[in-house]
This record gives sequence, structure tokens and C-alpha cells, in this order.
Amino acid sequence: MRFAQNPALEFAPSTLEAVRNKDSSGPPVIYSRHFGLFGSNGPLPLCLTEYARERTLHHGDATFVAFCNVFHHRLLSFFFRAWADAQKTVDFDRPDDQHWSHFVGSLVGLGMESLLERDNVPDRAKLYFAGRLVQQNRNAEGLEAILQDFFGIRTEVRTFAGQWLKLPPGSTCKLGASRETGTLSATVILGSRVWTCQLHFRLRMGPMKFAEYERMLPLGPSFRRLCDWIRQYAGEHYSWDVQLVLAKDEVPVIQIGKAGRLGWTTWLKTKPFERDAEDLVLSPSHSGVSCSGSLCQTGGAST
Repeated sequence: MRFAQNPALEFAPSTLEAVRNKDSSGPPVIYSRHFGLFGSNGPLPLCLTEYARERTLHHGDATFVAFCNVFHHRLLSFFFRAWADAQKTVDFDRPDDQHWSHFVGSLVGLGMESLLERDNVPDRAKLYFAGRLVQQNRNAEGLEAILQDFFGIRTEVRTFAGQWLKLPPGSTCKLGASRETGTLSATVILGSRVWTCQLHFRLRMGPMKFAEYERMLPLGPSFRRLCDWIRQYAGEHYSWDVQLVLAKDEVPVIQIGKAGRLGWTTWLKTKPFERDAEDLVLSPSHSGVSCSGSLCQTGGAST
């Protein structure tokens, strides 16, 4: 397309005047009113605008206007490019030449090609939540907001959830073996594990529909994205587990050989549930187990 301007003396009521096709084989011409050489807002003296208008209307001579439109096309093209570079919505429509994605991605660890598409969370989702990810102080409210908006499931982060930590063999108490582990009222720990609530939190997601519940199971795509989201936001310093809550009217009837996975989607249902099914807790980060490895899950049958 081409950019042009018609000579006029009145104040422009809008930025664009018209879009015309002089012939079917040529590009369309967009006539602008807000940026150009002619008119009361243009840099040329008004007498030249009057001259160009008179030659066009009364003499049918558009030579001077056509000459000025050569500069109009160049100037308006640069103006549009500068405007488009500053508009993230316009930039997003140009996947081969995006700048905003690189600008925003550089703030959240996506500024290099090698860092793109590195997990199951789409990069567009990370850019959408860049305001949360760019914060240095990560908190439970931010994680709740991200997961609830991304999955569309009500999410609650319960901090200071307790867990048992297994002690390494060298840290257990052995009478008469070492003062470092056998000093009364100082370093003695009875047993091979300790209870702590400082490094663990629990996610409670739901109540949800059965289709959403299945997607959140370890074999579903949503579970892998959940693991990657938590690793992206909370890092690997904390352990966590997720409690999946199935709406009471969505609890299925077990059918042996047809439907149901033991421990995940099986309940001994003899009558409609009076409360939501919330007995499944998945712990992908428990005892150092990663999301890609085996899972430690608890859950059972409900009556």
C-alpha cells in the first residue's frame, strides 16, 4: 500500500481521510490527515497548500501533489513503524519480527533462544505472568494467582505444612559413638527422622470437574505443567505436594475392567457423596523425587 495526503486547509476531523484504489493492478492508497506537509498543521506555508489545491481542483494538475506524496509515503512509513514498535499488540501479530516478547522475556529469563520452550509451560504464558515472575520476593499469593488463572481451578497455597525429614546416617544418635550427635539437651535426636514445617507447602486445588481432575493426575498434561510452574516460581528450595479435590457430584462409580485407576480415580461409592473427594495427595517433590521420576502419592477408597 501507499501513503499520501490531499492538500486541504480545514482542520482534520480524523487521522485518515480515505482509502482508494486508482486501478485494480496497483496498491491501495491511504490518505492521511494528521501527518504530512500540507494543511494548517503541516510545515509548508499555507500558500503552498492553496497552490497545490488550486492546481488539482481547477487545472487538473496533480504534479506538485504527487511529488509531495513521494515524501509523504516515506515519512508516514517511518512513522507507522515507530508506532508499531511501541505497540505490543501490533508487535504480537508479527511472529517473525517480535521485539516486545524479547524485551519482556529478558526480565523473566527468556531473553535468549536457548531459554525458550524449555519446559511444558508455554512461553506465552510466562510472558503473560511476567509481572509476577519479575518480582524478587515470591509469595503464596503470587503462586495462587498464577496457578488459578492458568488452570482455571480454584487454588489455595497452605504454607508451613509439616513433613518428616529423614536424617542421613551420620546425623543419627549413637550412644558412645560421637559427641556431635550424642550430647544430651544439645545434639541428641531420637529416631531417624525429624518433623519440620519450614520447607514444605501444600497446594489445594478444587473442587473441580472429573475431566479437570484427570488432567491434573501424574499422567495428564496439566500435572507436568503444574510441576514446571512451581519450579519456575518457587525454585527448588522448597518441597511441596498437591491435594486434588473432586467435586462431590463428579465422583464416578467404579467399574472393574472399564473405568477407574486404583488410588487415583476409584472410590467405593454406594450413595451420593455428601462432601467433596479430597483424599488424593500427590507429592512429586517429596524426598527429592522430581516430577519426571516416580511419584509418592497417598489416597484410598472412600465410602
